[in-house]
Amino acid sequence: MGTAMVDEALYWAETASTLEAVGLLVQTRNVAAMKLYQKMGFQRTQTAEQTVTDDDGEQVTAVEMVYPLQ
Repeated sequence: MGTAMVDEALYWAETASTLEAVGLLVQTRNVAAMKLYQKMGFQRTQTAEQTVTDDDGEQVTAVEMVYPLQ
């Protein structure tokens, strides 16, 4: 399900938008999500890790990933 949703969003970005890239923040503890994004062509940027607040109010580390569009 996750792959299909990301794939559809990337398809839209490539065919119906003027975006140059798609970026996101992913929590480093979410290893499955990081692997999914890497498998789909996202690359981790050189931007430093960030601290974000999750849904439970906990401070967690996240990294930026980007998918360059043609």
